[in-house]
Amino acid sequence: MDVSKYSCSNKPTRDQLVSVSDSLVNTLAETIGIPLACFKRHIVEGESTVTTIQGSIGNGAILDMCIEGVVLVQMRNNEPPNINAELLLFSRGERLGTQRYNGRSYLLLDFDSTQNPASWTSQEWINDGPDDWEAISQPRTDLYGELKESWEDND
Repeated sequence: MDVSKYSCSNKPTRDQLVSVSDSLVNTLAETIGIPLACFKRHIVEGESTVTTIQGSIGNGAILDMCIEGVVLVQMRNNEPPNINAELLLFSRGERLGTQRYNGRSYLLLDFDSTQNPASWTSQEWINDGPDDWEAISQPRTDLYGELKESWEDND
């Protein structure tokens, strides 16, 4: 899907935003090598979408890891959308992170829709801030399994 064609002056429809969101989650899953499922999606008409995702890395007694995070899409003026993913890692129900940030960090990936082919790039660990992920210390498994969608008109 060519997401670079969308902007504030060429706004996608709700269905197009859902399609873009699904496509980005699929390419992210391919990039990190882990199947991902969407369990929450919030769309602001023609402007942005926040898709909350989760995936499991292992189910064994020793290696029981999962990922939770978001794929964010924000339309911009006269340029391709800003797209990134923020991923939290968990093992045995506890949040993981780099020692540098005392376990309160997340992996940030950017999506470059201007490349051919478009791809996820720029992986780096980011320290949690007050408005980020610091309140989430365990995976929210009670929310998994059912997609909850919300839609906000921008009129």
